[in-house]
Amino acid sequence: MDNQLFDIAMTLITLLSLTFAWLGKKKRLPKWLDNWLSHVGLARIYDALEEANKFLQMSPTQRRNEAVKILKAECKSQLNFELPTSIANLLIEYGYQLWRAGVKVTRKK
Repeated sequence: MDNQLFDIAMTLITLLSLTFAWLGKKKRLPKWLDNWLSHVGLARIYDALEEANKFLQMSPTQRRNEAVKILKAECKSQLNFELPTSIANLLIEYGYQLWRAGVKVTRKK
């Protein structure tokens, strides 16, 4: 009887560990920001980051601000909607973290 309880407890602990590991690998964006990401697209965010990184004379903070401006302009001209600055900042920061982690994005030509 004691061995059965021990086995059940160990099985539950293993399942919980696997569940938490799986949850840890999922995207960590709130749903509302994930909706913005799906409208804007990760490729567009990467493009803005790459364009801003061409300005070598700027500091990293200035380049991020430039990436925000570029992303907002792209959304206005190509997607026909105004992207709020606060949302653009969050998306640029998220894109930068993915880029640093080595996440690749496929671009449509």
